[in-house]
Amino acid sequence: MWDEIEYNYSYTRCGKIIDTEILNFNIEDISTHNFDDEILSYCVDRIIRSSIREDDFELDIHPGYYGEECYGLVLDQSIENSVYNKLLKLKDLPDTDKIKYVLELEYEFLLPSLIETTNTEITNINMNDILFNDQYRKKVPVIEEMYNLNYPLARGVFLRVGDKFRLIDGYHRLVKAKLLNLQEIKGIVLF
Repeated sequence: MWDEIEYNYSYTRCGKIIDTEILNFNIEDISTHNFDDEILSYCVDRIIRSSIREDDFELDIHPGYYGEECYGLVLDQSIENSVYNKLLKLKDLPDTDKIKYVLELEYEFLLPSLIETTNTEITNINMNDILFNDQYRKKVPVIEEMYNLNYPLARGVFLRVGDKFRLIDGYHRLVKAKLLNLQEIKGIVLF
């Protein structure tokens, strides 16, 4: 996982590391996609992406023979504990409640239209059948470098509206899907 991390550092004459910062890390490798349970995978991914930022890591530096040596990265302990506790809460929840819990964590509220939903299904959705919130679309910038063609998880959470699907979560993932000219995506539908 850590081979995707770029460092910016320089050495002094005696080998000490100075002006160290993390330039990039691959969140795709940090959030795991190897669960058999797609809903759980989606929830774990959302919790990790919304909880961990580049600034939360520190380089693990120790004295060495020629100066200080870097042993890797360490996640701030309070953030690690917070993420662990959030993930632990998913353990015994039914699928619909897992999705609701993650949405509340990320947005700090749950849309009234979601409160009464009791069922969840994962289905393929035609991109032409997706209803976007146009007000939101005008306010949010596109993050083009994320969510590649092989993104393995559902690209969003939806409510069924007749034969259409209203997007609840996943705007950036769907914009990227449009940029990739995908005709169909996998989605989590609450009903």
